[in-house]
Amino acid sequence: MKSKRVCFLVDHSLDPRLRKRVSSFILRGYSVVVYSDTQKGEWLATSDWAKNAELREYKGLGTDLDFSILYVSGAKVFIDKFWVLRRFKKNSYIISEIPDLPLRYSNNMLNVAVGWIFSLFVRSVSDSIVLTSQGFIEFFRTFNNVSFIENIPNRELVESFKLAFNKGVSESKCKIKLGYVGAIRYLEQLHMVLEYLYSLGDSSNIELHIYGGPINKFEGLVNKYPHFKNMINNNVFVHGPYDYENEIVQIYSSIDVVLANYDASQLNVRLALPNKLYESLLSQKPIIVSKKTFLSEKVKELNIGWCVESSQQKQTTFNEQMDAIVKELKSSEFTYPQKSYFDELELQESQFFSKLESSVSFFNKNV
Repeated sequence: MKSKRVCFLVDHSLDPRLRKRVSSFILRGYSVVVYSDTQKGEWLATSDWAKNAELREYKGLGTDLDFSILYVSGAKVFIDKFWVLRRFKKNSYIISEIPDLPLRYSNNMLNVAVGWIFSLFVRSVSDSIVLTSQGFIEFFRTFNNVSFIENIPNRELVESFKLAFNKGVSESKCKIKLGYVGAIRYLEQLHMVLEYLYSLGDSSNIELHIYGGPINKFEGLVNKYPHFKNMINNNVFVHGPYDYENEIVQIYSSIDVVLANYDASQLNVRLALPNKLYESLLSQKPIIVSKKTFLSEKVKELNIGWCVESSQQKQTTFNEQMDAIVKELKSSEFTYPQKSYFDELELQESQFFSKLESSVSFFNKNV
């Protein structure tokens, strides 16, 4: 059997989810090498997470194949590194994690076709597949080694959240702070929020706080619609990139409501479970999500927020929904439920490692 040597192959700077995966392997005695494209998602980068991992450039992979495990994440990897992965598969155990599907087209038939082609690429090179949402399973039902690891923060952050947030009941507020936290990606839905705030006028007691990047995307939106410019630093505040592990608890301490109203016309959005769900649960801050998504089903099941329209064609309805949400928040009618949801989720990763390390194929692959 090979030594416990793991190679992470990622097509972007490592986000908190993958930093957690790297740390989990290291804690279990694996040596870890990370190949990542640090030019993509540069705002995600942080310097102090990788003290025990060796970092290399994504383009450099191909000569050093002496790894017992290859951990792959990122749709681009399965396309431009496909033949490298096929070479790895001869002697290494390949784990493919799917946090998103490349299904962002408006044509649903095209999404389904791309989804099946993508899943074929993934299945053909994988010994094991990790899904972060049960919504993705329809593309991988025929694969016999699938694990679910939902995108919860690491254990230290979970405990930090629990220490910081223990009241569970929203108080009546004179000013309500909406928090958009993470990658600035869904500009149409951000536009809808800005239009809603603009409709309230200067006397509005609702603020929008944006944490994350890339900032130039938001700046482009504001420049395209000049009537938004006067809102900046009045009731819209752009805080920029942040250090997830060191600042996320403080960020959630500063907001009242989590905004995760993403573009539900995209099949990936309809199936995914973003980390905002878990941050909402940990901070006991209610969450606003888009209707007709797997995420909205979870939010309704757990009774932790509201579901709204995500199409600009329904801006009027969206405004009315937001008015109702604000009214509920102001009147203290919303009470965050006291439910334990994390015990079973925290078991997912340990169950995955138990399955990995008892895998006959992992131990018997030849060098």
